[in-house]
Amino acid sequence: PTNRVFGRFIPDKQSQKAELLTGGLDLMRDITADDERLLASNTDLRISSTSSKQIMYITMDAAGRSANKAMTDIRVRQALMKSIDRERLINTFVAGGKSAERPNSVCFKLTVACNPTTKPLGYDPAGAKKLLAEAGYANGLSIKLNAYAPIKNIAVAVAGDLRKVGIKASIEPLPLMVYVKKRGAGKFTAFLGKYPTAAQPDTENLLNFFFGANRDYYKDPLINGAAKKGSTEFDVKKRAAFYTPALDQVNKMSFIYPLTEVPVVFAHTKEVEIKPNLQSSGEIRVGDFFWK
Repeated sequence: PTNRVFGRFIPDKQSQKAELLTGGLDLMRDITADDERLLASNTDLRISSTSSKQIMYITMDAAGRSANKAMTDIRVRQALMKSIDRERLINTFVAGGKSAERPNSVCFKLTVACNPTTKPLGYDPAGAKKLLAEAGYANGLSIKLNAYAPIKNIAVAVAGDLRKVGIKASIEPLPLMVYVKKRGAGKFTAFLGKYPTAAQPDTENLLNFFFGANRDYYKDPLINGAAKKGSTEFDVKKRAAFYTPALDQVNKMSFIYPLTEVPVVFAHTKEVEIKPNLQSSGEIRVGDFFWK
């Protein structure tokens, strides 16, 4: 049996990887998709992907709060969504992407009172170009895609897909406190971020996060009304009935692209086994690690 587990603070990912490869570490977490592929080829190591219920998303300024008003046109929002090759993006750039849940709206299947009946628009670059032309952007348009700094690589990949249909997106990666301030001030035309839904796994929390206070870039009365009604209902089935039209409205109006769950991925020696946490679908604790 293992009597003690020691944690080491090593800020640099390359140093962590070097320690793992030379026997200085038994495991490391939050590896990149590239490192996942590289380390998986090492016969002495194993890769374990665990559910986090952290959602990665793209929001669009449908209400016209930012200086660039392009996203107030639903055709432009639809074009942006249709331009993104979701499966390629997830499988190539998201570590653990093959096992990640693809949410149908701004909540997951295990989120309380989450029951959308629709899905986000699928990949259709030809359709995206057609929509842009209909919206008056036959020659393309330029936007700024702000992004949470730790997922800048995903933003770059998204920008690559957008460029193929005529949307030139300049990337501005931002640390947490800076993006919170800019978001509240209405500075985002489009934003790529992520949010830990497992901390409060309830649709009420997700609707408040995306549509509450100064985070609301949509000003949609149907969504705001449904969120208000559902927040006062204790019966889960009745609450879900209130929330379903709001979750479907997100897709109908192409307000937010719920890209993917972001798994927690560990690289570890073959002597280590990581088991799912029995108390939470989105947490990993020391007691979930076992040494053979």
